[in-house]
Amino acid sequence: MAIASGTSIGPYKIEHLIGAGGMGEVYSAHDSRLKRDVAIKFLPSRFAQDVQRLGRFEQEARAVAALNHANILVVHDSGTHEGMPYVVCELVDGKTLREVLSEGALPQRRIIEIGKQIAQGLGAAHTRGIIHRDLKPDNIMLTRQGGVKILDFGLAKLMQTSATDGSVATIASPLSEAGQVFGTVGYMAPEQVRGEKVDHRADLFALGVILYEAAAGAAPFNRASAVETMNAILKDDPPELSRADRKISPGLERIIFHCLEKNPEKRFQSASDVEFALDGLSDTSAVAAHLPRSRRSWRLAAALSGMVVLSAVGFFAGRRMVNGSPPDVHRLTYQRGIINNARISRDGKYVVYSARWNGEKSRLYSLQEPFLDSRPFELPEACVLSLSNSGQMALLIRPNMGPHQQCKGTLAQVAFSGGAPREIAEDVTEADWSPDGKELAIVHSGGGRDRIEYPIGNVLYETGGYISDLRVSPNGEMVGFLDHPQFPDDRGSVAVLDRKGQRRVLADGWMTEEGLAWAPDGRSLWFGATQSGSRRALYRAWLSGKLQVVARYPGSIRVQGCSQEGRLLFTIDNQFNGIRFQVPSGPDRFLGWLDWSMPHDLSPDGQNLLFDEEGDGGGPLYSTFVRKTDGSPPVRLGEGTAQQLSPGGQFALALVPGSPDRIALYPVGAGMQREIRSDPIEAIGSASFTPDGKQLVLSGSAHGQGEKLWVLPVDGGTAKPIGPEGVSMSMGNNAVVSPDGKSVLATSDHGLCLVPISGGEIRAIPHTDAQTRPLRWDQNGKSFLSYQRGNLPQQIFRTDVATGAQVLWKTVDLPDHTGLNGVAMLRVTPDGRYLAFMDSRTYSDLFYIDLN
Repeated sequence: MAIASGTSIGPYKIEHLIGAGGMGEVYSAHDSRLKRDVAIKFLPSRFAQDVQRLGRFEQEARAVAALNHANILVVHDSGTHEGMPYVVCELVDGKTLREVLSEGALPQRRIIEIGKQIAQGLGAAHTRGIIHRDLKPDNIMLTRQGGVKILDFGLAKLMQTSATDGSVATIASPLSEAGQVFGTVGYMAPEQVRGEKVDHRADLFALGVILYEAAAGAAPFNRASAVETMNAILKDDPPELSRADRKISPGLERIIFHCLEKNPEKRFQSASDVEFALDGLSDTSAVAAHLPRSRRSWRLAAALSGMVVLSAVGFFAGRRMVNGSPPDVHRLTYQRGIINNARISRDGKYVVYSARWNGEKSRLYSLQEPFLDSRPFELPEACVLSLSNSGQMALLIRPNMGPHQQCKGTLAQVAFSGGAPREIAEDVTEADWSPDGKELAIVHSGGGRDRIEYPIGNVLYETGGYISDLRVSPNGEMVGFLDHPQFPDDRGSVAVLDRKGQRRVLADGWMTEEGLAWAPDGRSLWFGATQSGSRRALYRAWLSGKLQVVARYPGSIRVQGCSQEGRLLFTIDNQFNGIRFQVPSGPDRFLGWLDWSMPHDLSPDGQNLLFDEEGDGGGPLYSTFVRKTDGSPPVRLGEGTAQQLSPGGQFALALVPGSPDRIALYPVGAGMQREIRSDPIEAIGSASFTPDGKQLVLSGSAHGQGEKLWVLPVDGGTAKPIGPEGVSMSMGNNAVVSPDGKSVLATSDHGLCLVPISGGEIRAIPHTDAQTRPLRWDQNGKSFLSYQRGNLPQQIFRTDVATGAQVLWKTVDLPDHTGLNGVAMLRVTPDGRYLAFMDSRTYSDLFYIDLN
């Protein structure tokens, strides 16, 4: 019986019917108590007296309410109205996958993204002992923000391991005994069709059918009748996707066919395996190119795919290297968002991590062996740095998030059991306890320099670049760290220091390096790095000088810690940087190109965008592009990181990484490119033209000194310093020279300041701080646009140069904050009509493996 619009059910006011199916009717409603829109699902009245159907409906409510995952529909409440049971769920704005597929097959990139998110949701459910058993495009919702939600666990079956033979059995009253068939024809696994007991691998078969349908535009086993379809599931091989005239890679085809194995023992054995395989397609392309594609060989190809996945998650370390048996990889987190830091206790039984899940603020969480549930700490926003043997945590409180998940804040100490943090030192980025828990090694950051102190106050090393991932050795006599020559680029080397400050480089020349941990014996270090692109692999560097690449994963590895028994903790990050372009009226335009697009300048008329690619797609030295903002394909100008269009727009300024870094001028149209000498500068962070186009203002360092400002003729020559160390242009904010060309808006630890180009007194801008970033001068030269780094929604202010007084100019925000690193690299035209900015997102997962 339909429920009338306006009917009140507790705090919920019914609005209208959304849809109806065999397991219920769904209405949109408004929750007057929490002021939110929700969906309410009722069991149809004609089935309310059906004991089995009612049991399955109540089972759905219990099963889904027990889950909390970004890719599974959230259940808020349940109850009964006039004899009809109901559940209250989140209201999802989007379309079902069935609606999307009605318009045709999908491109491979979209298939992979949808498949990964479905696998993540299934993995979370399967870990809780819940299987879906009715997975199909109708039960997959695609949100407008690009997310995926699994709906309708109405046929979910609670599982447990049998005490006798390890098989999966039900623990609820037997709603579906062997011999009964539940599910949707066409998506059921062979064991479902035969009425046998099923486990989580039936969901993986259904996922394979969904991915096949998304790739080919039609399900693999559909026939004229249900009986013929079930017979095809039991006996027929799916048609090759290559015959469907679709641009589907052999790697994706192998993964799909591996899901579709008739025998569940030959399928992927977990949803995590499917996710890893989908995420690692680019890593297996070389193998895929040589695999056979005939009908008789697709089973071999699927088996080889499993071998590739196994090798992708294998660590061949310690005794494992000798006997060739890779250890198991254990996944610890299933939410969707960013993990900033994670640490493991020395006995390997506790994990503490700080993360921003599902678009919420950063929180601190703990996991205790057997690592089933994350529990939040009742602490203010904090970032974990180290766990001591004596049960103390070293934290950063009031942290400011910087690039590459590195935080800066006040170092504090707090007991693992709880209590108020005790503040120790300010302006700290890294800290680690000595093995006895009595001393701390820290990185103190200020004045344009990073300093390693061990113990606190005893400076062992300082640099004009920056230091990350400081770790004390197991014997307490050394510290290992990642040394980066130029902030905030994470290029650099792996180094160690002894107590006397003697520094030794173990491995150099990394394009990106993040995460470090000592091996338990203190003779080697684990770290994540790559010499090309942005996808970090797992490496091991010995103090003796030996270097080994251990494993390459789908995604980028950040090593987080290693226990005394050899339990290695690490995160796998997948980051994507896109570009959004706002016009005075109408929706945003997405102008991202490859995997790591970063906007750097807009032409005054808003018609041209200068950007670069700094990920795998950009190549080992990155790539500079120019693109029409109408969405036309971009033009690659050359290597390097883009900086600025010249006055008049004829050239693009770029910095090419090297030793030293090089300055390039690329013609936007016809013409010859050239390089500008910049002696004595070695590392350059940012560069900007003066308004007349005759000089460059650079932010860089020379002879190992700290970063400072320099001025250089465009024709080349010797650069002249114009400011002290610690006063520089922040990366990504290079339009900072005043309209009259006489001064530069620069950043320092204390806030913005005005630096005269021709020399003279530096003047601080009142009411600004170290997080204030200049955006663009107003043409009158008396005010400028600025914003506070890291805040969302991102507010842009017009700031008076003389007084520092601020007036809100514009607010920039995005509807979905999940995984969002922030709105950064803002670029605005002089008239303020057009705005471009970077939409940067990272999705992290936490894992561990036992090396011994």
